[in-house]
Amino acid sequence: MQTIETTYFEGEIGSNEATICSQAWTKQLIKGKPSGKFVSVTSEGIDYHLEIDGLVDLEKITISLARDLEKSTIEHDKLAQRLNNPQFVEKAKPEIIERDREQLQQLADKIEKLKQRQILFG
Repeated sequence: MQTIETTYFEGEIGSNEATICSQAWTKQLIKGKPSGKFVSVTSEGIDYHLEIDGLVDLEKITISLARDLEKSTIEHDKLAQRLNNPQFVEKAKPEIIERDREQLQQLADKIEKLKQRQILFG
C-alpha cells in the first residue's frame, strides 16, 4: 500500500499522532486544511482532509456529495417531522425521544459538513 505524504486534520488528536499516522498510512499530520482542493472525512469527531488536485475525478465527488446530502436531508426532515408531532412525543418513551433528538443533531451536523464540502467543489 502506498503511503500518503500529508494528511490535514481539524480537531483534537491528543497524543495519538503516531497511531493515526500508522493506521492511516500517512507520513505526517498537519493541523488545519490544505490550500487547494481536498476531500474530507469525519471520524470520532475529527475532520481529516486529503489534497486531491490532479488525483481524483471531481465530477464523481460532486455527484457523491449531492447524493449524500439529499439522503441525509431526507432522513433529517423525516426525523424532525416525527419529533414535531405532539402525539408521537406524548406516547414515545423518553429514551426514544432523546435518541431521536441526538440523531437529529448528528444529521444536522453532517448536512452542514456536506454543504461546506460542496462549496469546495462548486
